[in-house]
Amino acid sequence: MKSNLVHAPSSSSPARGRSLRSAAAFTLVELLTVIAIIVLLVGLTIGILGFAQSKAAKSKAEGQMQLLITGLMRYEKEYGEYPEPVDNTGKGSSGAKALYQALSGDGDSYLVVGSEGGSSPSTGDVGTTGEMFVEGLDPKANKHGLVNTEYALVDPFGQVWHYRKYMEDEISDPTHNRTFDIWSVSDDRKGENEAKWIKNW
Repeated sequence: MKSNLVHAPSSSSPARGRSLRSAAAFTLVELLTVIAIIVLLVGLTIGILGFAQSKAAKSKAEGQMQLLITGLMRYEKEYGEYPEPVDNTGKGSSGAKALYQALSGDGDSYLVVGSEGGSSPSTGDVGTTGEMFVEGLDPKANKHGLVNTEYALVDPFGQVWHYRKYMEDEISDPTHNRTFDIWSVSDDRKGENEAKWIKNW
């Protein structure tokens, strides 16, 4: 009598072992594809974070500029004129130092060019020579993140705020406003692309 039993292949057969191993392993192409996708996702994430940080910094700079403008208007109401930097071209850090001295009350009596005592550098002692027109400019507390170690006002990008006062006799480098110009070059490191600037004109 013939048996109808079919013998199943043993689980330890070489063919079955090879089949299981190849199903569980990644091929080199699959591995490279996964790595490429991860690198792409990391790149996109970094790009999005960089854009968000730059946008947040620009928004903060706009808020800082309004704070400084308000302080300058209070200063003008008190003294009848705006503070005058040693170098009134708006280049370098002279304007940023004049802003700090005038608005913090540190050295505002030395800001007018030609006054007795000249243009003495700031001592960093807040409020020792005049009224504080913007609260929180103490470099020890630095509430607004505006003051650097050289007692100049800096923007959220770590660059100095540019400032120049309107002077009727200065026609070589006139201001845009008949009061003062104040601006941050924002993330334009070379300061050549005015379209990127945050400015009051």
